[in-house]
Amino acid sequence: MDGQRIALAQQLRQTHSGFDHGVFAPLMLMFPQADVPVVPISVLLSSDPEQHIAMGRALSQFRKEGVLFIGSGSTMHNFRLAGSRELGKYGHTFNNALTAVLTDPALTSDLRIERMKEVLSFAGINESHPGGDFGHLMPLLTCVGLSQGSVGREVTNVPLMGVNVREYMFD
Repeated sequence: MDGQRIALAQQLRQTHSGFDHGVFAPLMLMFPQADVPVVPISVLLSSDPEQHIAMGRALSQFRKEGVLFIGSGSTMHNFRLAGSRELGKYGHTFNNALTAVLTDPALTSDLRIERMKEVLSFAGINESHPGGDFGHLMPLLTCVGLSQGSVGREVTNVPLMGVNVREYMFD
C-alpha cells in the first residue's frame, strides 16, 4: 500500500473506531471520506437462517426511504482451505447452490425465501463454513429478507487465494 493510502486508512480507522471490520472494511473502500451516516446492524447470536431473514424483512421498509443496506460477510469462510496453492479450487459446490437459488427468475419470492431458510443443508456448506461457524453467512440471509426474496444478481465470482467467493446484489 502506498503512503497516501496508508494515511487514509489510518484516518478512517480513527473515524470509524468502534466499528467491526465487517462494517469498517467496505465503508473504507466505498466512502473513503467517511461522510455518510452509518448505523451498523450486527448478526443475531443464533445461526438461524429464518431469524436473519425475518430481521431483514422487518427492516425492508427502510429501503423505500433510500436507506442503503450492505451485507458484509462471506459465502466462503474456511481459512484452512484459503491457504491452498490451487487458486479458487474450494467453495464452488456451496456457492453454486447459493447462486442457483438466489438468481433463479423462475422462483417466486416466497419460494426463494423458503429455500434460503434451508441454506445450512445446501451441498458444500461444511467445506465453506466448517465447524458450524455460519456467522459470516448470516448477512446474506438478512439481505434476502431485506429484498423480500427478490431475484438476486451474482456480481462477483472470484478466486481468492485457494477459495471461490461470490457476492450478490438485490434490487
